[in-house]
Amino acid sequence: MSDHHYDPTIHHRKSLRLPAYNYSSRGAYFVTICLQENHLYLEDPQLHPILEETWYTLLQRFPGVVLDEFVIMPDHIHFIIWLEPQGKNRATLADILRVYKSLTGRAALNYLRLMWSMPHPVGAGVGMWWEDG
Repeated sequence: MSDHHYDPTIHHRKSLRLPAYNYSSRGAYFVTICLQENHLYLEDPQLHPILEETWYTLLQRFPGVVLDEFVIMPDHIHFIIWLEPQGKNRATLADILRVYKSLTGRAALNYLRLMWSMPHPVGAGVGMWWEDG
């Protein structure tokens, strides 16, 4: 994997979230989730099944979700997810992302720990895998 370092003076982004928007509303959402410090861990093809299988489990966890495109890049993923809310207990986009990031972060870190026989600078927990936001 490449040696790519995060520099907060040049790597910054503005949130595209709309402050008053209801992210449980019906519609399609284009999502990008980046790895912490833009590490290129997703170049490892052994991590792809973890990301993809977890993607498909969202259907069982969240009724009213329709999965569309899903693309894995070296340091981030892109996907399109459709929300078709049903009833009062409808999931928000944040609920879905929280579950996805938690499940994939744990599984990926467990895999990397086994491959690298921790300790390794991957970090101590799931919060060290995906970027906040």
